[in-house]
Amino acid sequence: MSKNKSKNFYDTQQRESKPQAHPDSSVTPSSIADLDKDCIETSDIIQENVMDRDDNEQHEDSNSEVNIDNDKINSELAMLTAQLQSSQMESKDWQNKAFRYMADLDNTRKQHDLDLAQSRKKTKKSLVNPLLEFLNNQYLVLTFIKLEDNEQLKKSISTLQISFTKLVADLQSQGVEIIIPLVGADFNPETMQALNSPEDTTNTKVQNIISLGLKIDNQLIQPVMVMI
Repeated sequence: MSKNKSKNFYDTQQRESKPQAHPDSSVTPSSIADLDKDCIETSDIIQENVMDRDDNEQHEDSNSEVNIDNDKINSELAMLTAQLQSSQMESKDWQNKAFRYMADLDNTRKQHDLDLAQSRKKTKKSLVNPLLEFLNNQYLVLTFIKLEDNEQLKKSISTLQISFTKLVADLQSQGVEIIIPLVGADFNPETMQALNSPEDTTNTKVQNIISLGLKIDNQLIQPVMVMI
């Protein structure tokens, strides 16, 4: 409310509270107009006061509604935060379960691969053992037979040599190694087994080969039997 309007309202009240003029006093149109003006201003002031009061009430109602809305928002935010934390914990739990499952699956795969490798090795060994005896016999024939001048025997030995070499190469391609050391080579205790004990231990050369050795997938199955 303005200061001028308050002053006018006060002046009006003062004039109304003054003693009335004697009935014989003269009333002029000017005094009546001033009185009407004061009444109008007083009415305006009262109306403005009423409007200010209504505005204040509306402002208070609005603040109350805002406070209610804030409480509702805070409540919903707290509920959503709790739901988010619960979802995060559940997600973490499922993540841990997935990691354990992957670890178990990896261990199962490794065990399966190991079992499969062992099974293949056993299968190879069961198939190669009979061939190893046959190869030993072939090797002894090729090593000790004397060809001399027998042409027919030379052809047979040549054919036997070719088949022996091819069979050894085919087995090698399947992870089966036939160990065939050379006579005069150094004794290798990792792949050879000596059948005698020489007097001179400083001269450990292979003097004679009794049987061939066998490796399957780089694992020694049977050492070479030698004389040193």
